[in-house]
Amino acid sequence: MTSTNGRQFRRPRLLVRLGPGANTPTIVTGGNRALLLFWSCIAEIHTCASTWARRTAIFGPLTAPLEVGAHPEGFIDSHGRTVIAYTRNHGIEAITAQPGKPFGAPHRISPPNSYCQVGPAGEGGESPQPSRNGAAIFYYSCESTERQYLIRYTP
Repeated sequence: MTSTNGRQFRRPRLLVRLGPGANTPTIVTGGNRALLLFWSCIAEIHTCASTWARRTAIFGPLTAPLEVGAHPEGFIDSHGRTVIAYTRNHGIEAITAQPGKPFGAPHRISPPNSYCQVGPAGEGGESPQPSRNGAAIFYYSCESTERQYLIRYTP
């Protein structure tokens, strides 16, 4: 099999072994040829209770699986910085990482037990799309206040 310009495709690369009950992985691409991958079940971890994330450069090594909270939304900006927002303890947290560096400590976005969930805005909404300078907007809603929010991330 060849690509449209006649070059051969490279051999497939194993990214992760999915465990039983795994959901369809979410793959996010970004600057510096970076990839961000999300799964709910990973065979090496033997659990489906959490969502897991892995980062890699298209031709680089994979990072170790990182446990993130439920319903993650993430993006990689044009400089390769990775941002993930997710639900944990019924509130919203976010983590960030520079290319090739580990994720920093979580940032609390909403109070715990506020029954908030991050996600695409509205029916058929899209995940955050960063601008050229890396800024992006996340959407989340909270059952406890019956309100919806937009929060801007700026690097």
